[in-house]
Amino acid sequence: MPKKTVGFCALMVAILITTSVRAATCDPGYYLNNGVCTVCNWDEGGFYCPGDDTIHYCPSTDYDAQHLTGYSYWSEDGIHRSVAGCRAHWNYGTFIFSCGYDGAGYIETNSATHCMISVYDCPAGTWCVNCNENGNYWDWSHAAMVNNPKCFPVGYGYYSGADDIRRGSCPAGTSTRTTTAASVDECIGVCGAGITSLRAGDAVVPLWAVRTTSPAVHVRVGDRVCYGNMAPGTATGAINIRMSDTVYHLVP
Repeated sequence: MPKKTVGFCALMVAILITTSVRAATCDPGYYLNNGVCTVCNWDEGGFYCPGDDTIHYCPSTDYDAQHLTGYSYWSEDGIHRSVAGCRAHWNYGTFIFSCGYDGAGYIETNSATHCMISVYDCPAGTWCVNCNENGNYWDWSHAAMVNNPKCFPVGYGYYSGADDIRRGSCPAGTSTRTTTAASVDECIGVCGAGITSLRAGDAVVPLWAVRTTSPAVHVRVGDRVCYGNMAPGTATGAINIRMSDTVYHLVP
């Protein structure tokens, strides 16, 4: 009996030692490197260390392989702890974006900050409304990134050149005749007589310091005359004016 008891205890000790050796020794965000727990924080490549002493590649995807450029990892402190920090990247020339891994893949999730887009340029006369100063904004899916417009008309009183994502304001006392001005040269003087527009119901049209259409509406304020541009035909929601047998509508 004593010999059997000693043998059993020795076996249990051996099992405990073996189990201890095989157990993970490093916390998440670290891997075992020659017996030393080393931080998992490379700047390049999609890797993470979940706490099993080893380095793991981020999951791959074959979605839109034509534009897929690779993988990366993001966390606030730069340490790669879990698969949740993995991101896949796509490049479409005028914009690129990356989407995070949510357990099912990189493509779609309910999170409004799942994918980040970086817009490089917009066509002349348009700008990236949602972009921050670095040209980035968040969205929730790959489809939203690819299919939704990135650039929108700059609006009256603004301009934007080609290959730019921001818009500039016209100088004081000027505005534009279109919502897609491509240069400050398209900013022209507005009426300087104290009124700058005509209103009728929901329709609002600017008054200009110089006449640019013929015919045009003449508005006298004191000793000054301002002008409203006109175009032939009627327009819904516009100010329409009949002159003899011809109908015109006021335009910017």
